[in-house]
Amino acid sequence: MLRFDYAAITCGPLVYATGLIDGFKIEETLRLPTTAQDAWLTLLPAQDDGIPRISLDPGYRAPLVFAPYFGAGGRVDGAWRLTWLQLAPESAP
Repeated sequence: MLRFDYAAITCGPLVYATGLIDGFKIEETLRLPTTAQDAWLTLLPAQDDGIPRISLDPGYRAPLVFAPYFGAGGRVDGAWRLTWLQLAPESAP
């Protein structure tokens, strides 16, 4: 059986998204760390634009920075913002 799971970041009523991810292809997957969520998901201080951002550090690549969907930018290099990221299948025991 083939099954796909996805992850998205929300905080209160806001859905977060990221722009193009360096080296991240649509068919690639994200592996979330197995440690406590607060160790790899961080609310960043608001910048000059006042838009809150969240950093997701998977530990095997540079952290991914997410902003509320309305502030994540528009179409860049022909790609839309990414909201849902496909998760890698869990390893078999």
